[in-house]
Amino acid sequence: EKEQKTFTSESSLREAHLERRKSDAILTGFGTVFSDSPLFNVRHVTDHSNKKRWLAVLSQSGRKLPSDWVSRQQELGFEVLAFTDVTEALKELGQREALRVLVEAGPSLSEVITKNHLWDERLIFLKDSTHPDLFLREYACSLES
Repeated sequence: EKEQKTFTSESSLREAHLERRKSDAILTGFGTVFSDSPLFNVRHVTDHSNKKRWLAVLSQSGRKLPSDWVSRQQELGFEVLAFTDVTEALKELGQREALRVLVEAGPSLSEVITKNHLWDERLIFLKDSTHPDLFLREYACSLES
């Protein structure tokens, strides 16, 4: 099993886990899963008991997720779903009544989300040696909001 990577301070990590706690689903990319083998459960704050979450993984190439990683996520209480298209992933999560989807992804999926205006709220953690707790929260406004 790969070592968990953390690129932020403890307070930023706690903030990220608060965001996980608020979410109904997490959307990530195959590259993140393949590179980091991340756990997406809530660990640094108390979670809601018996909270069911979906974990949607986007693989534009359709690559199969590692079965041991999927099993581990299922043990943590996630229903793991695989998609090749971000719009289909979000549509399916909506049909499953996921109201808040947290995107935890690398630069490729993050760029798709940003360019296609598929976000309402964005929290960006910045790694800076002089400001280790720096993060930016931004809200999108549209005529459809």
